[in-house]
Amino acid sequence: MQLALETLFSAPISTAVQESVAVAEAYVGEYRKTIQADVLRMAADLNHDAARLMSDPAWLNQALNLETQARALSEAVLIDRFGHVLARSGLAFAPDFEKIPTSAFEKADAGDVVILTQPGENRFLAEDRVRALVRLDNFIGDYLYVDRSLEPEVLSHLARAQEAAQGYRDLESKRSSTEINFAVVFFGISLLLLLSS
Repeated sequence: MQLALETLFSAPISTAVQESVAVAEAYVGEYRKTIQADVLRMAADLNHDAARLMSDPAWLNQALNLETQARALSEAVLIDRFGHVLARSGLAFAPDFEKIPTSAFEKADAGDVVILTQPGENRFLAEDRVRALVRLDNFIGDYLYVDRSLEPEVLSHLARAQEAAQGYRDLESKRSSTEINFAVVFFGISLLLLLSS
């Protein structure tokens, strides 16, 4: 039993559990970087054709659709600072841009790409989608808001890795009490064997 406990809490097992969570977190980090790059390229494309797009709302919606599909985004919406929709991709359905905090608009005004996260349904995941907001320089007072959902299969793997890591940490925190209980049981059995002989 003691050998089994030592094996369970050995450095290689602990490292493997920690690294599985690190891989999961790195994946989400890469997802954020990718959406940041995508929203910047999309904003550059829209800014380049701003005069034409602003003069023709139908063309603007079509351009958003093409950009959204080309970058495999869940949705793209052109909004003003008050959350009014100026144009949207055909795939846009969630009005989460209404919940964008004022501080996000201020950061976007300073030239930053603001990454916003959406809480995940699974309690072990920090997010299940990544959103980004950027100011469009050639559109007066307008912002591009995009959204990309994480793949369900990947989310499932991430959730299992984080759940396993949490279970391992729980076991590790109870290790000393388990070892004490094992020692007490071993001592009791030894005492019974000694007394019976």
